[in-house]
Amino acid sequence: MLDIDTLRMVQISLAAITFALVYFGTYRTSHATYAGWWSAVVLTSSVSSSLYLFAGTPVQWLADPLGHGLAPVAVTFAWAAARSLRSKRTPWWILGLPGAVVFVLALMDNRDDGTLPGTPALLLAMSVLFALTAVEIWRVLRDGHQGHDQQLGSGTRASVLFMAGTSMFAAIFYAFRLVTFISAGPTSEFYLTWAGPNPTTLVVLVLLVVVTYTVGVLSQLEMSVEWRLRAANDDLTGLLGRNAFMERAESLLTRARHSGTRPTVVLADFDHFKSLNDDHGHAAGDRALEAFGQACRQLLTKDDLACRMGGEEFVLLSANDNTDDAEELVAALSILFGQVIGLGAPCPTVSYGIAEVDETWSLDEAIRRADEAMYVAKRSGRNQTAVYGHQRH
Repeated sequence: MLDIDTLRMVQISLAAITFALVYFGTYRTSHATYAGWWSAVVLTSSVSSSLYLFAGTPVQWLADPLGHGLAPVAVTFAWAAARSLRSKRTPWWILGLPGAVVFVLALMDNRDDGTLPGTPALLLAMSVLFALTAVEIWRVLRDGHQGHDQQLGSGTRASVLFMAGTSMFAAIFYAFRLVTFISAGPTSEFYLTWAGPNPTTLVVLVLLVVVTYTVGVLSQLEMSVEWRLRAANDDLTGLLGRNAFMERAESLLTRARHSGTRPTVVLADFDHFKSLNDDHGHAAGDRALEAFGQACRQLLTKDDLACRMGGEEFVLLSANDNTDDAEELVAALSILFGQVIGLGAPCPTVSYGIAEVDETWSLDEAIRRADEAMYVAKRSGRNQTAVYGHQRH
């Protein structure tokens, strides 16, 4: 078998080729966040490996801990890449935290058995981070199957499965290394043969090949998810557009009927919105729409839906199963709307219509009845809430 330094040189060379393929072949052409993260993964891991080549030099005392510290950073980037497939952002401070902990522990570790300092901390960090990466990639499969967007195509699904399986294999391999390191010892023949630096470098080489295979496909997946989100949401308010709302609301109503609950539909319409645009300009109108959308996103729960139906008209489907709770919701929404838009900015009042969804109604019928209640509120002086079938409140 090749010696460890030769294997590491092969790894560094393959990493350079992989970086060029991922960065220049995918990221520079697509600007996909996933490809950008994986470019950082490959670059960081190759720098980590190159630092081990300083063994036997005066700077080894620093190079080894740095190499150990950068390896978890690379896998943290892989975790962030997996999160990007579900449009999840990763806080910047998390990215370097595992690596910083391993680096400090490696500096403090005064081993006298000839092995690299901080190795147990490195193996634990790598196992946990690879497991987290695998979980995030599995969630892509789950969301693609259960979510409201289209299911994953067979080719994309195979790539996701391959990447998730490889990440889980890496997590198990590093856990095996840790257990063997502790139980058999780092100088034992069993550890060196099955869990030492040589087999580890071979595993990393396999990971680089997997990256090259999957990164293009998964970058396209990320871009398609992003475009579907853009198509589903209203650009100004960030709320759902009409088509996406109707699709998801139908699913929510179906689940509610099966569970025996009766959600409420709320229709909201700005009062004298044309006058606001005429007197203060369309920028003021856009600011009001944007603020109302922000208030909805802050106040509503994950079980509620909100949609800009068009112009200054909004529809909310609330999990509240009685109109009293719905009235409290819209009262809180109006207060938050004023707070979001801020003092001194023109803020239109809002008229609301509420309809408790009867199990025999279609979604269109429920919205039409909420619309009728909203016009009762308009005729009663605006800036009010009316409930379908009730007297004005």
